[in-house]
Amino acid sequence: MVTFLHRIRNSIKFLFNYKQGPISITTHLRFISKTPDEPIKDQSLSTISYLINSCGLSPQSALSAANKIQLKATENADSILNLFKSHGFTDTQITKLITKSPALLLSNVEKTLKPKIDFFVDSGLSSTELASLACIDTNVFWSSLQNRLKPNFELLSSMVRNKKKLVVSFCRSSRLLSNNLDANFLPNTRILHFCGVPPTNIAKLITLFPRVLMNETERFSTNVECIKKFGFDPSTYLFVQGVYVISGTTPLTWERKLGVYKSLGWSEGEIVSAFTKCPGCMLLAEKKIRQMIDFYVKRLHWKSCYLVGNPRFLSFSLEKRVLPRSRVLSVLSSKRLIRRYPCVHYGAFLINEDKFYNKYVRNYVDQAPEVLEAYKGNLEFVGFKGGPSTVRGS
Repeated sequence: MVTFLHRIRNSIKFLFNYKQGPISITTHLRFISKTPDEPIKDQSLSTISYLINSCGLSPQSALSAANKIQLKATENADSILNLFKSHGFTDTQITKLITKSPALLLSNVEKTLKPKIDFFVDSGLSSTELASLACIDTNVFWSSLQNRLKPNFELLSSMVRNKKKLVVSFCRSSRLLSNNLDANFLPNTRILHFCGVPPTNIAKLITLFPRVLMNETERFSTNVECIKKFGFDPSTYLFVQGVYVISGTTPLTWERKLGVYKSLGWSEGEIVSAFTKCPGCMLLAEKKIRQMIDFYVKRLHWKSCYLVGNPRFLSFSLEKRVLPRSRVLSVLSSKRLIRRYPCVHYGAFLINEDKFYNKYVRNYVDQAPEVLEAYKGNLEFVGFKGGPSTVRGS
């Protein structure tokens, strides 16, 4: 037994370091078998060799795939690989496809694969989009073209009306193409329609959060009713955002988040108010909620009531956005180049990175060279104290 295990380890090690031709691979793979008396069959060896040399699979993946398919000949497999390559699939994407679904190499090119690829191309998908979609879910090649892919694609196209956004929705939930949309998807969109949600916002939900619409209809209906009771206006995009958040939050998780906000001094009414303004605040990790509120209140001296009214600030990255900008503002405040604290520059945290850099760094770098160092993180921010800034070299 020890000798056999040693042979397997050496064989696998050889495969991962292998850089020669397929003949040596085939010969060496004979050492790998379930038992010492069960050598791998020649057909399995040739399949493994093909998967490694023609499809780019790792030896380990090839061994696994060979348990699912056997290639008696390679002509059909060659045709399939050539079909993918002719439509712009990269070697890496082809490897990913075959690793996920080795049976693709056994499919019928003319009857199974080509008609589906042609349909997607004719429908306006680029080769890059098609390859990305296929790599996410190979079921696009196994679902019926006439009974599933084509009717689903046409239905969703009529609802989203934007090919790029439609592809985004497919990539976020490929089940939109392969599932029966009559089961849950269509009943759920009708619920939204009857509630007064505009088609444009239903389209946004399909694009951004498609999996929500695949939920069981009874549960989906309950979640919609819950959002209505919170006071969300169905005509606004916040309504579908709220549906998404509630759909992805368990009662236990919801209670935990309530507990975190309450521990930081927020009342239940304030939490609900924040949720209706920015539903995503209930998806934030508990650690991030504490971290952000602590920084804004204790380090920037913001009033908690402002965060209740503007909860989107909680979703910003502390390390990439809030802290670097705080360093910059502190330097400028200490130089009296902008209004000094405790005057709060809320807007500086809302604008995009380019605008912030141009307005607060580039405009003042000649008057205060250290502002660039602050922006780069080379100065330590230790907070505002209502007077001169307390930023020092790190």
